[in-house]
This record gives sequence, C-alpha cells and structure tokens, in this order.
Amino acid sequence: MKSTKAMRFTDRLQVLTGQIIDDPLLAGEQQEKRIIQAFDLCHFIHCFDPSLEVLDCLYQDINVVEKNGSRKGIYFWDLLYNKNYYFSNSALCQSDLAAYKARYKLTELWFVIVEEGLFSNDTSESTDFIERYKVTSLYDKVFHFNYTHSTVKTLI
Repeated sequence: MKSTKAMRFTDRLQVLTGQIIDDPLLAGEQQEKRIIQAFDLCHFIHCFDPSLEVLDCLYQDINVVEKNGSRKGIYFWDLLYNKNYYFSNSALCQSDLAAYKARYKLTELWFVIVEEGLFSNDTSESTDFIERYKVTSLYDKVFHFNYTHSTVKTLI
C-alpha cells in the first residue's frame, strides 16, 4: 500500500480509492464497501488527527493506522446502515479482536460510531448502543463521528 503519511484529505482518499478500484481481488460489492470505508477513514483522520498514517484498509473491516510507531485498529460502525444488525461478526467478538490485535501488532483498538445527522449532535443513541453491546469492554477508545458536521467526540 502506498504511504498516506502527511497527505491531504483529498489526496489520501484518491490514493486509497484508486487502490481499491485497481485491485483485481475485490468484486464490485466489495469495492463499494471498501470505498465507503475509505471515505469514513479519510474523513475521520482529517477531522481527528491528520498525522495518522493509513497502513491497511483494503481487506479487513478493521483499518490499521499508525502514529509515531504506534499502531491502532479502527472499526467504523454506521448507525444508519447497521441499526438492526445482530452481532455475530468479529467486530464484537473478544477472541477475534485479541487475535487481530496480536496479528497486526496493534497497541489500541478504536470503535468509531458514524452518524450522518444534519440537525443533531445528540450522542444518546450512540451511548445506548455502546452500553447495550458492551463495546467498552472490547475497545480501548470509542468515538462518535458525525460525518456531516465533521465532528469527532471521544465517548470512552
């Protein structure tokens, strides 16, 4: 993967989407999912900490970023699209997350709840979700990311 260190938002996004589109291993639906993931990741980095370097976001649901030699895994959960999802996936499975953290040598795992609300900065739905699914027992940090307002709030 081409380095995205110290890149502007649009440049970083262009590099990542180009890699996704050019990858012969990703089918159309997979490409769409990864492009949405790249948009979320690039916009989150732009709003939260532009010095984060993207190491991997092509094949896993957890994105790997790095800052000052410290690797973090970032998982995005979209409240709009995943509202009724039942957690049978590895994003909320403690053993899968521990294995992923060890495999990619991550110092932290971050859970980012993405919301696209135009008129509200209310995080109560996010907080309810975090409590209901015990997200804080699995992730080191939890964020609320309002994509539309370009705001990031640390919840835990």
